[in-house]
Amino acid sequence: MSSIANKVEWMTNKELNGLAQNRFIDKATQIALAKRSYNLCRQYLASNENLCKEARDILWGYRGYVL
Repeated sequence: MSSIANKVEWMTNKELNGLAQNRFIDKATQIALAKRSYNLCRQYLASNENLCKEARDILWGYRGYVL
């Protein structure tokens, strides 16, 4: 099965936002979203209650994130 994380780079902003708000995305997808430069997507991801530690650490590296 192909991970959604492999397709994040081709997604539109609307798709990224919807994915970041999904509580059930896997760890690899969360990390891929956290590495994106799209700020609104990262904000949605930061508010995700099932955020993994690796994605959290990536988000902490950006200015202005308080989790």
